[in-house]
Order: sequence, then structure tokens, then C-alpha cells
Amino acid sequence: MNNKKIIWFNRFKKPNNWILDRDENLPFPFLNLIFDNITHISANKDELKCIYCLSDVNYTEINKYCYKGSVFCPICSRNTIVPIINIPEPTLETLKNWHLLAFGMFAHRPNSISDDESEYEIE
Repeated sequence: MNNKKIIWFNRFKKPNNWILDRDENLPFPFLNLIFDNITHISANKDELKCIYCLSDVNYTEINKYCYKGSVFCPICSRNTIVPIINIPEPTLETLKNWHLLAFGMFAHRPNSISDDESEYEIE
């Protein structure tokens, strides 16, 4: 990933509420956790997750901040880091649902054939 590039989450985009059968007018449930969050992230540095890449985030690896106080994931460079303590139970399922709401069902689909599919390649 390019270290100079950051990807700012668009707080004005419409959630993919239809995927989880939510009312279409409901906002993203995590917006207050990803903007102006540097103080909250610093206070909960032991357990952080990224909504976009779903990775565990090591606080010591965070090196991107915005002048508005938002923290960016060192793995995917998006401002979608949240403390695990703020993710409602069941935590992993909620995190995955937030990912679906924000990025849809095909956010991390591979662009090429995997090793498992190579046996079906035409020679």
C-alpha cells in the first residue's frame, strides 16, 4: 500500500442497509467511532479493529493521522479503526455487518484466479 495515500470514509454515502434488511433511512452505526477518534483510540490501544480490512490493528504501527483527529489503519490506510470495546456483542458478527453496510458484499473479492481454481484453467 502506498504510504502517502489515505482513504477517507465518506460519512455522507448511503449505507447498504438492504443487505441486512435494515430500514433504508438508518445511518451507519459506527460514524461517531471513526471520526475525531484519536483520543478514544489512544485510550483503548490494546484492542483495535479495522472495519474495512477486518484486521487487528497494532497501536504502535499507526502512523497516519488527520488534522481533524482521525486515525488511519496501517494496513489498508482507511480511517475505519474502532476499539473492540465499542463494538456491540457479538463482536465479530457486528464488525462484519458494519463492513457489509459500509463496503458491500464484494469489497475484498480477488481479481484473479486463486490456486484452488487453477485446475480449471484452459491450456
